[in-house]
Amino acid sequence: MKRLLQDIRHLAYVSVQRQRYTPVGAHGWTTTSHHSLLTRTLPWFLQLLFFFAAFGLFTFRYQTVATDQACTLRLFSYSPVIDAGVIRYTSYNIAGDFEEPSIYRGRPTNETEAAWEALYMTPGINIPQEKLPLLNKSSAVNWLRTPKDKGDGYVGYLEVFHQLHCLNMIRLKIYQKEYEEEFGYPPSQFEPEKAAVTATHIGELQKSVNQDVADSTTMVDHCLESLRLSMMCTADVTPVMIVVDDTAPLGRWVDFTTMHKCRNFWDIRAWVDQNKRVTGLGPTVCSSHASQALHPIVAILIFWGSGL
Repeated sequence: MKRLLQDIRHLAYVSVQRQRYTPVGAHGWTTTSHHSLLTRTLPWFLQLLFFFAAFGLFTFRYQTVATDQACTLRLFSYSPVIDAGVIRYTSYNIAGDFEEPSIYRGRPTNETEAAWEALYMTPGINIPQEKLPLLNKSSAVNWLRTPKDKGDGYVGYLEVFHQLHCLNMIRLKIYQKEYEEEFGYPPSQFEPEKAAVTATHIGELQKSVNQDVADSTTMVDHCLESLRLSMMCTADVTPVMIVVDDTAPLGRWVDFTTMHKCRNFWDIRAWVDQNKRVTGLGPTVCSSHASQALHPIVAILIFWGSGL
């Protein structure tokens, strides 16, 4: 671009010099009028102005369209979801009032449990071999492989679904008594006999995992730590405001309804279903309620090891 501008300026200079002086035979040179000089150089100036205006409009339009995708690629770790261009952002108020109605709140019911399972019970996806360095992973590790006809990479599971699973674990720990009253048995995460069945499917390699699953305290503790790390990593800096209200017990209350620019979760959820590489994470392996005995990643291992 710099070279192009230099060439344009040079051509304009040469043209002006030629136009300023007109030969008159052997008697020397005579200058042209100022009006003639202006009329000859004006087209050059207008063309140059048009070029820069068009270039500026093109650049602005391209940057405006690509901003979200470009920022996502630059600011976040590699994910096949990002590569696929699935990530879309929407700005809206997150309703966070203390008594805000939600299918995910309250005592466990069939509807509540089904809604929670729909959030995180997802299949495994393929991670291409060449992308491992972008995840700071070594190819020397014996990662679980996807079938050759389904990508010949490695089985992956999106972190958001692990986090939602963890949140559900904590919820069920809080509502364990109510769960037993509703269904007649405890949440399966906290029932060692059911969790121990996994060993018959995937052998000695997963015994340590099964023991952790059976130990509800260890699992909940792991989940608390995972969510803490995630929250501190993303570090939501959205301001939470305080309302002065003389009728409130303390004379004020916190407005937890906050504006956020969020990724469209259901777009991501749909993409994972459309690009599944390891199936069997539905009712056949992880049935309703009882499915919650298993961490989603452990469920992938169970399915793979069972050869179903």
